[in-house]
Amino acid sequence: MDEDELRRKTANMKLPQILSLCGEITTSRTNPCFNFPDFWRDTITRLYGNIVVLQRGDLTTGREWHNFAGYMATGISYKYRILHRANGWENVAKPFVPLEQIDEDSWAHQFDIPGALPKKGTKGFFVRLYLDGSAGSIDEGTFFINPNPKVALDLAKRYVGDYFHSKMAEFVLGACTLDGGGDEVEEFPTFPAADLFIRSAKAARTNSGYWILDWSRELVDPEEGYVVGAVREGAEFTWELVDITF
Repeated sequence: MDEDELRRKTANMKLPQILSLCGEITTSRTNPCFNFPDFWRDTITRLYGNIVVLQRGDLTTGREWHNFAGYMATGISYKYRILHRANGWENVAKPFVPLEQIDEDSWAHQFDIPGALPKKGTKGFFVRLYLDGSAGSIDEGTFFINPNPKVALDLAKRYVGDYFHSKMAEFVLGACTLDGGGDEVEEFPTFPAADLFIRSAKAARTNSGYWILDWSRELVDPEEGYVVGAVREGAEFTWELVDITF
């Protein structure tokens, strides 16, 4: 079976069905599904979104992606953490442990690794995201790994910009002001596109930054349906990228 035929047969299948099909066409010598890394990347993207694929630059061969798909099909996920101490970040990602088992001078930032753990010694970036304000409070972490650290860094910064935009787009429906650490607070007639935040993150030389956003939300009379006033709202978002080794 070639890749095109495999794509046609599995276009509407879930991972367990696809893996079962691959098992059926396996001979004593080879599994044809080991030959198609792009097929697995595209399939996992279709079923789970593109982030889980972009995170795993350590996986390259068709066999590696096939095996990763097998783990994803089980729903397995690992809880890991990175410590922030008084003198800075600890750059080694370790399995998560309860907070009471960590000394009082440290803070553990948790993140999930879906599917399969990276090999010991794999390097990448931890992404710390913190949002507070009218849009709610978020304190999250994730990761990106790639043999080329520049690629991993670029993916992580793109994720930061996309993340903030996706969280705020539903709240900011009109004009807004943005403080991104520049010389001036910028004004926008509508909420900026994601590209603005991606460019801002990529331009940050310290691999960290913040955006402070302010906007007005119209108040509508629930019975009459017309605008009776407006309320000022805002949100502050900070992000940081940390070199890590698994």
